[in-house]
Amino acid sequence: MIRGVALALLVVASTAGAYDSRCYVGTEACHDGPQAARNRWIGPSDEHRQLWEATVARSGVRADLASNDFTLDVFAADDVVAEGTGQSIPTLTPVAFDDAERAHPRTMSAAEFAQLPDFGYALWDWATGFETCPLGLPGPTPLDACHAFKTHMGAVNSNHFLPQAQAFYAYYHRLALGRAAACKTMKDRIVARGGQVSAFQSFVDACGQEAFVLEAIGHHFLQDAWSTGHMWERWGSPDVVDFTDLPQALLIAMTSGLIHGARGVLQDAIGFAGFDVNDPLCAPGSRVRFIPGPITATVAGLGDFYLGQLLAQAGAAFPAQFFQLFSCAATSMRQVARAMGDEPGALDPALIEVDDPAGSACFAQRVTNDAMASGIGLDMTSPPPLNTSIRLELNSVAVTQLVPLASAATGADLQNVNPILVAKYVFDLSRIVTYARLRSFFAPDGTDLARGGLPSLLGIDRNSVYVQQPLAPYVDPPLPWPGSPAPANDAATRALALARTFHAAHAIDWCNRFREGAADGNDLELLRANVHVLQASGIGGADLDAACDACQTFVSRSLRVGTDESDYDTTREPLCFHIADNPAGVQYAFQDGTASDTIAALAAQHCDCQAAPCQSPVAVTIHDHFERFTAGAGEIFFDTTVQFTFSGGTVLLAEDPDGTGNAFVDDEILVTVTHPDQTTATFDHDYSNGCSGSITHTNSDVTAFFQPGVNQVRVQFKNTCGGNASADSMSLVECGG
Repeated sequence: MIRGVALALLVVASTAGAYDSRCYVGTEACHDGPQAARNRWIGPSDEHRQLWEATVARSGVRADLASNDFTLDVFAADDVVAEGTGQSIPTLTPVAFDDAERAHPRTMSAAEFAQLPDFGYALWDWATGFETCPLGLPGPTPLDACHAFKTHMGAVNSNHFLPQAQAFYAYYHRLALGRAAACKTMKDRIVARGGQVSAFQSFVDACGQEAFVLEAIGHHFLQDAWSTGHMWERWGSPDVVDFTDLPQALLIAMTSGLIHGARGVLQDAIGFAGFDVNDPLCAPGSRVRFIPGPITATVAGLGDFYLGQLLAQAGAAFPAQFFQLFSCAATSMRQVARAMGDEPGALDPALIEVDDPAGSACFAQRVTNDAMASGIGLDMTSPPPLNTSIRLELNSVAVTQLVPLASAATGADLQNVNPILVAKYVFDLSRIVTYARLRSFFAPDGTDLARGGLPSLLGIDRNSVYVQQPLAPYVDPPLPWPGSPAPANDAATRALALARTFHAAHAIDWCNRFREGAADGNDLELLRANVHVLQASGIGGADLDAACDACQTFVSRSLRVGTDESDYDTTREPLCFHIADNPAGVQYAFQDGTASDTIAALAAQHCDCQAAPCQSPVAVTIHDHFERFTAGAGEIFFDTTVQFTFSGGTVLLAEDPDGTGNAFVDDEILVTVTHPDQTTATFDHDYSNGCSGSITHTNSDVTAFFQPGVNQVRVQFKNTCGGNASADSMSLVECGG
């Protein structure tokens, strides 16, 4: 019986996880890979996001930058990517702006990116839609498998353990500080050149949001460092080339997972049969203790899947762990805020600001030798009435035979059941278990096992040996973005993808790069030429919309209201004048207009993208602001009825009451119109494009659904695909009635 249970457990256990991360489509988990990049990372058990939000609440930083939703408008090709699950979905990989064929809004929050290292390898990986496999393995690798923790990502997740976690946190914190400094530069230049920061607030905020996105990624590693299951030197490297091959990396990862603790994964798998998996190191227990850095006394701790117990009553049950984790995390956030020129509000009085959040106060913690010895095995209690304690030691026959078998099954490679390799594995585990028992007996409160004292496993050394530069071949490139090639492999290409995705945050960089005749294609005239080519070819729809969006986006940042350099309104200098390194070198666009003309309207006119104006608009508001809702898959989450008097003009379903703007619902809108003669018509529009993961904003002509006179209009928003539910402001507008 025990052998059978053990096999089931070990197959399910997979690799060592971390504080939990979740992506949902409705009530179901996202597929790994591209689908995860196209959905929100909010839902039950999203522990890394919850830790970030708890830190924001205690840190005094601006929640509108660190927590609120933001939308990135990404310009991509009209292409699809096979995600490895039999589906094809639109690519999100950003392209040169003059090649834009599709515009995709991507809505996220900084908090969600605290989970990114459990879904993808780096921010550039997310920016390109998880559409490549960054591991550099020989031969093609399905994108979902490459981004699956069980088969690939877990094999190289040694960077979630100390001390590699410290190095990865420090790197992303530096990136966040670097981008925050760019935000301050943006604000300072606007003021120095006579502008009002409020006039360009959306760009300043976009810059701050990107800085907090990078900070959130760093916090993933900081948070893991304060999970007891991660307070030891797990064998291995974040680079698969440091292993013999991927199967070996998987075998070592699965062995590490058994030490890390597996209750969170296994209890659901066998709890139905009456088993209770109470498995250190993550599960709280009398032997799960650690020494928190400079302090020499041992304290109680816990880890993944137990966040609720840590947060309960402000950390009353685990005060040392709570205090240091949140003091370190809050200090780190406050440093980013100050780097962007924002003095944060009051820090939670129960916390302190540490001198260096990348130093020993935040990363010297290690579990005790006794805790390590308790973690080197699998603990459970059999079903009633026996309630027998069961422990499978790491060097037991069951483990030494079944872990290689389970890793071979997971990796679809029989190498891990090679008799020679298994014999080496048995020998190494015997040494590891014996040494751990001895150190637990002679120095139970010591931390030498967790500090790299465990013997090597299959020739792979302790964690600290693999702290290297660059940290991993897939790590996000050093600043600036975009930038020139650097030692971090494809740094220039990846930096360009990041700067294109976060183009508003990088407004300074793009203002500097757009030039007439620029060799890299960053020329405002090329954006306009792209529009003209499509128009001349009779191509409209999404292709023309994307070309127009790209042209208007960048022209508006450089547009001077007037005819030329000698005749323009100097009181309405554009963004690029205020923030570029050299205002005299900016490629300006000129468009004549009046004081009442908006920059957006003039940019549309300059790009020859202006729609026929809505004359004498008469509007009825349906929904007056952007809002997120809570709704299950298939549920109606908004339902209202309005009266609309139709006079024979054009009726638009628009974002703004003047008939302009593209509205959206995540996912579907149902408009039922009851005419004066009591007949009905229904407009049904799916903004999700068949649950593709991409929401399309649009301005819809719904004239055909109305009859002259007073119409009763019922409007319903539906969460067709599950997952996130939201809607923009929206009005029914009659033009020229």
